[in-house]
Amino acid sequence: EAGRYRGPLHGIPWGAKDLLAVRGYPTTWGARPFEEQEIPVDAAVVERLDRAGAVLVAKLT
Repeated sequence: EAGRYRGPLHGIPWGAKDLLAVRGYPTTWGARPFEEQEIPVDAAVVERLDRAGAVLVAKLT
């Protein structure tokens, strides 16, 4: 995808609150019992931002 326009939010960095599921990253909800939990799908807002070209740079607490 390098060098191609990705959408209206192309290249805009953003961080996902740890309450949002992001495939491939732990989603702990800020609680120790869930520190190893990985949800196999993205939250709807994560999917929409990705389709619009935004770049996820961090999971935030």
